[in-house]
Amino acid sequence: MIIAAVSGGPDSMAMLDKYKNDISAVCHINYNKRPTALRDEEIVNNYCKLNHIKCFTLFCSKEVYASYKSEINFQSKARKIRYDFFVKTAKELGADTLYIAHNKDDFVETAIMQMNKKSKSLFYGIAKDGAYHDLLIKRPLINIRKQSLENYCISNHIPYGIDESNLTDLYTRNIIRKKIKKMSNDEFKKVLKEIADYNKANSSLRLRVKKAYKTWEKNSFSVSWYKKLDKEIKTFVIYEFLVSHELSNPNFNKQNDIANFVCSPKGNVKYRLGNGDLLLKTNVITIEYGKK
Repeated sequence: MIIAAVSGGPDSMAMLDKYKNDISAVCHINYNKRPTALRDEEIVNNYCKLNHIKCFTLFCSKEVYASYKSEINFQSKARKIRYDFFVKTAKELGADTLYIAHNKDDFVETAIMQMNKKSKSLFYGIAKDGAYHDLLIKRPLINIRKQSLENYCISNHIPYGIDESNLTDLYTRNIIRKKIKKMSNDEFKKVLKEIADYNKANSSLRLRVKKAYKTWEKNSFSVSWYKKLDKEIKTFVIYEFLVSHELSNPNFNKQNDIANFVCSPKGNVKYRLGNGDLLLKTNVITIEYGKK
């Protein structure tokens, strides 16, 4: 069963319309942070009613925000709130897959942020598939431009709302988003090629890392198994672990620090990942997600 994260913006509304026959339920979060939040909630609810799709809405009251005391800023708090909501809804419905409307512009935004930080990740951008807890995450629009999705909504008379907070320069991502929007097609293709070249150059090592990670996963993230890995890939396997669990991506030095923690002789200890999340080490590695 598939559930979908739908904000009411053009990207998620286009995704909902394109895959409405596959989607069993929609999750919408009203963060209650802007005047147009209720408008977006109504857009999503009305579409779902018209198309006989179950819709679950979470309204973020002051009490909801207060329950996430461990989060250091609004973005991390909002992320934790929505993913907890997705998992809760999926469990209630027996769903195993979540659709998220990340598109090609989002892919490039993320890659540019990684480049600017000189990230040593083996992959720039956003993965098409991922996981959070036991929920499989798919991004079916990852190869479609944002403008194309907005045009789709206009052509097919699909209502949508624009989140005005995305138009501000409050967040670095918004600044990069504006630059991408101003790029010519040739400029955008040039950046895409740079990303593709980087990813291709690291493809062999990335495949090796992914294979090692999958085997580690099959071994229930055994500490003893991880310690036997080649030193060259240990840090990158930690990165795969974090990404696969939809955790915040620390810098390379932090990943290396985690690798050293896993390999240390001490047992039954905790490592703070940030945002209230803990990495627990016994005979295996597990995650304790931030408590409310």
